[in-house]
Amino acid sequence: MMAFCIHENKWPWGNTVNVISSRAEACVQLSFEDENPGVCFLSGLSVHTDFRRKGYATKLMRFCEKQCIERGIFRIDLCSVQTDYVLEFYKKLGYSPIKEENGFIKMYKMLESTSSKSQWKPSENQMKNLFGTFNHSLM
Repeated sequence: MMAFCIHENKWPWGNTVNVISSRAEACVQLSFEDENPGVCFLSGLSVHTDFRRKGYATKLMRFCEKQCIERGIFRIDLCSVQTDYVLEFYKKLGYSPIKEENGFIKMYKMLESTSSKSQWKPSENQMKNLFGTFNHSLM
């Protein structure tokens, strides 16, 4: 079983959470903005070259999704370099493309709540505007 270390920073605009596997095989950052409650932006997923293609990224992503659900998050957004491998990896985990631009791809995943803490649900109007709130611009 893989263990994870979590380091949280509080900022004026929201929080960031850095998640690192216990032996630093893989890491990622989650950002929670106050102006977009219920949405998390995932960035910087990386796996040490000695540990790639061994399931570390998948385990890290599943752990992060559980952490998001416990925080009341219903959607994760991400932006990544657009390659066939990246698309295959994120699609396997249930992420869907939003937009492709300049060699980058924006993707999202709606999370299913299994936690009693996750009570916030977007209104119909918020759902219509969700994909316009993706504040992290492409390079």
